[in-house]
Amino acid sequence: MRLDDLKPLLADDIQAQAPARQGGRRRALQIKEIMALILVALGAANRWTGVHWKNSYDSSGAPLAIAILRGAQFGEDETGYTTLNETGEILSHEEIHE
Repeated sequence: MRLDDLKPLLADDIQAQAPARQGGRRRALQIKEIMALILVALGAANRWTGVHWKNSYDSSGAPLAIAILRGAQFGEDETGYTTLNETGEILSHEEIHE
């Protein structure tokens, strides 16, 4: 897999909200928070799509974490932002985990 052949993800990010007692300001998420959010989102998707994963490396030897979501495809909206769309081929939870 060559990363040069892949499209970059274009999507809004989320920020953490500090408690009011700490000033209530917003901050960018830390990498551990980002990884935790991705993992719980994949866990939620797993219930309906049967998420599979694999560790690999790109052509320069950098590690890659690859997740496959069955029954979904990426697309783009009218502004060029990335969308993730259901294809109508999503299996039931029972079919996935038989």
